[in-house]
Amino acid sequence: MSSSRAAEIRAQTGAVCVAWEGSGAARAEAFNDIGSLEIRGVTDAADKEAPQDFNHNLPIAMGNLFRLLEVLPATES
Repeated sequence: MSSSRAAEIRAQTGAVCVAWEGSGAARAEAFNDIGSLEIRGVTDAADKEAPQDFNHNLPIAMGNLFRLLEVLPATES
């Protein structure tokens, strides 16, 4: 993707990262008229500091995930 296209997407969405892997699941769920929610924890910037950043930020990301899941409404099957 060109940097100008990436800048355009950031401006439109406010996104700070992308998660292409979940797009297939989201499309399948939309096709079947069911909802979806993908939650991701970003632990590093995928640069040379990634291993250190990951180890430092993983506990923070998991704590944030836990707090988020605590407040999400429960759904019945």
